[in-house]
Amino acid sequence: CRPRSSMQPRLLLRAVGLAAGERALEQMALRIRRAFFCEGLDISQMPLLLQLAAAANLDVDELRRHLNDGSALAALSTDLRSAHQLGVRGSPTWILNNGRQVLYGNVGYRILAANIEELLRHPGEEASWC
Repeated sequence: CRPRSSMQPRLLLRAVGLAAGERALEQMALRIRRAFFCEGLDISQMPLLLQLAAAANLDVDELRRHLNDGSALAALSTDLRSAHQLGVRGSPTWILNNGRQVLYGNVGYRILAANIEELLRHPGEEASWC
């Protein structure tokens, strides 16, 4: 299944965050990923996303309120603006060292570990080797 867009799930997740908090958002994001990657469902369909939310015992009426009044869209817009300002080009993106290091795409574990270890070993008053 090839969804037409990933924006619907993102929009729903912002509504979940507003209605039920970040922990619920994280759990719902995992449910959506499973629906797409494991079950092959079209996650661009809002009715399906609301069914997944109901199965997660989320208040669907509260989610609809955030979807309908524009607050979820405003939160998503803020996320997209922040991503643009930080230079996020896609997923996964790792932003380190106050934005001076950006690792994007299929970056191996050893590269990530080396960068993080270097940052932990050498505080801000020294130049980083990464």
